Amino acid sequence: PVPIVITQHIGEGFTQGMVDWLNSGTPLTVHVAGNGDYLAAGHVYVNPAEHSMRITEQIDALEIMGINSANFLILPKIVASVIINPFLITMSMFLSILGGWLAGVLTGFVTTPNYIDGLQIDFHPYDVFYSLIKTIFFAFLISSISSYKGYHISGGALEVGKASTKAVVTSSIFIILFNLILTQLLLS
Repeated sequence: PVPIVITQHIGEGFTQGMVDWLNSGTPLTVHVAGNGDYLAAGHVYVNPAEHSMRITEQIDALEIMGINSANFLILPKIVASVIINPFLITMSMFLSILGGWLAGVLTGFVTTPNYIDGLQIDFHPYDVFYSLIKTIFFAFLISSISSYKGYHISGGALEVGKASTKAVVTSSIFIILFNLILTQLLLS
């Protein structure tokens, strides 16, 4: 058996009631988790929103098992982000064109033939390619910076909040910088 951790976002008064209910209906031992608790096999820990449970041995455990923890934890996030974000951008392009058409036609501001003509007059296929290339770069930057900040964190909930803020700020700065670089390379 392995330890089970349940994290909830409701009050501590409910947590004890939930623990009592789970203890009455399961053969496992259920506890309210506290800061610094060590996980034991066959036990269930319910972590209330007011506590921050420190479970710091997970990356060490992966490395002891011979698993490259960075490849196991970081690489899938980066690959998924780089693959899915171009699809999301393509969908947002399609939906924005559809939304513009609906708004124009339903308000009587523009007719369907005029809207389609307007789209075709200023359409350049290279703009779609350019936006997808930027999306791939931005997806890589956001996921890799966030993963790096999360991988190298130590401490409790306060440090997690600080690392999240640093990841957002760093990603924003790199996106602005790479936007300039990619625009100069691809549009000049």
